[in-house]
Amino acid sequence: MRISLLFFLFIILLTIASCTQCTDCEYTYVVPSSSDTITGSEQFCGSNKLVKDWEEYYEDQIQTQAFFVGTTAQVNCTRSRKQ
Repeated sequence: MRISLLFFLFIILLTIASCTQCTDCEYTYVVPSSSDTITGSEQFCGSNKLVKDWEEYYEDQIQTQAFFVGTTAQVNCTRSRKQ
């Protein structure tokens, strides 16, 4: 009985650990001097906290790039669960 309970708990923990949060982020900005549109995207998966921190970091990086060309960027992130 004890072994089957431990095995059951192990399977539950393994299932929870294998379910990770993912985010797909896309960005767009227009370079004012040339009117070129710059777009890109990136995906990141990890724990909920890591994904949240990564989204903030990613948006900061894209906004910094856009700032240096004299504009602001539109950044959209969509979260999903991945097993």
